Amino acid sequence: MNIHAPNGFTFQGLYCYPNPQQDLSYYYLPNNLQPQRDAAGKPVLMLVTVGSGAYLQLSIRWDTPEATLEALRLEIARREQLENSDLLRLAFAPVTVQDVLFLLGDGSGNFTTLQHAHSSGFPPYSTLFNLSLNAAQSAQVAAALNGRDGFAQILYEASLQGFVVATATLTGDATKAIALLKQSLDQELDRKQEQLPKKQPIEYIRESILSGGLQLNLNNDDNATKDLLERTQARVLSQAADLLLHFLDDQTRIPDITRLDVSATLTESVAIALPLNTDIATWFQSGTGAGQITPAPGITPKPLPREPPTTPPDSSNPVTSKPLTVHLAFPATDAPIGLIQLRQGQAQATLAPPDLTAVELPGGGVGELVNVATSYTAGGAAYECQTTAPKAGELALTPGHLGLVRVTIDAQSLEQAGAKKARIRVRYQPEKQGIADEHTFYFRDPDWQANWFLISRSDSLAGILAYEWQVTTANEELIKHEWIETMSPQIVLNLNASEP
Repeated sequence: MNIHAPNGFTFQGLYCYPNPQQDLSYYYLPNNLQPQRDAAGKPVLMLVTVGSGAYLQLSIRWDTPEATLEALRLEIARREQLENSDLLRLAFAPVTVQDVLFLLGDGSGNFTTLQHAHSSGFPPYSTLFNLSLNAAQSAQVAAALNGRDGFAQILYEASLQGFVVATATLTGDATKAIALLKQSLDQELDRKQEQLPKKQPIEYIRESILSGGLQLNLNNDDNATKDLLERTQARVLSQAADLLLHFLDDQTRIPDITRLDVSATLTESVAIALPLNTDIATWFQSGTGAGQITPAPGITPKPLPREPPTTPPDSSNPVTSKPLTVHLAFPATDAPIGLIQLRQGQAQATLAPPDLTAVELPGGGVGELVNVATSYTAGGAAYECQTTAPKAGELALTPGHLGLVRVTIDAQSLEQAGAKKARIRVRYQPEKQGIADEHTFYFRDPDWQANWFLISRSDSLAGILAYEWQVTTANEELIKHEWIETMSPQIVLNLNASEP
């Protein structure tokens, strides 16, 4: 990353620099992207081969382990010579992620963009990719999973809210400028003028610069704007004019002090481009990603009972079965879904990533059972359920059909109370076949709500949620709430209490 903040330094894969607006406060930025990991520490990435192609789903975070942050805190305390490191405040640098790209390469440094995605918009800027790959693209991803550089990368196009600095210095012999000023001042006094307009002294200073008596130098950051440079130069000329007029104020002769040394420094807030790319191969050194490649799971359907008709069909008025349209009843952008395979009688269809687009089951009858089998990007056994084809000929799959539960976290009341930010850590402990999970959410303007999909392998939560949270109020007071348990997937936070 191309950052050169004052007093910034690199430590264990983090770039750290002081917050210029607050003492004992530091910003940090991880130098690399990391895969989302499950409770066992395994990357949440799955390459599912289907025929000659494949589907790829992976989740990325711009994050660093808590242990590394704690080590950074101790390092800053050592540099600041602080005995109590708890006095330090660490925060993710104020970045904005404009776009996230999945890139495929040829192994020789040439890359093309396969897909764009949006991050969560707040730390750790999580991003989920669902990709449909042809045979060649599947081979490129497989090469990365086998530890080969240059075949698959993730690029975060981000910007950092920072500032640029420009400094102007004016030095040299001011004798000529002072002489011209003294002459003009005497003439103005004869005309009973009390003082010279500042424009005139600045013109004399410019003449001295052109003649070589005074030297004007600009020292600025590379991305300083033309406007900033012009304003900085005008500021140093104005300060020099004030100084020379002060020399001549109430004087009857040219002052002996003729050596001029004046400087002016201005800053300007700017968005600093901050591209960050990570090769997926760095996550799977020595080919450890081979286990992330799996064939599409086979389906062994449960027997589908068929009730014989109580009366023979009327051959004079034959019934023509209509296709059954199956689609998701909810946005599944962040859901850990690998494949959704459907079967009704002998008819089969698959909802596949990246879009999980609606499909049709041909020849199904109203009231017949539909077998739904869902595999997950986190691996493990598929979840199967059966549901009845509705009369409308359209089946909308809910999270419960897929063995998922959607946890909603609502912190809007904190925003309404003027809170500046909040953080909640949530743990899921399943009762039976679900997958234990844990996640931390950060809230700040304008995002005070979050959704989280859990694998319960049930049509309900089938487990317990535990969470602890903290909020920074409008007056910078930090309020912490201890662990709370709930069996409801809806969590509401407010300043007075937490409502499960």
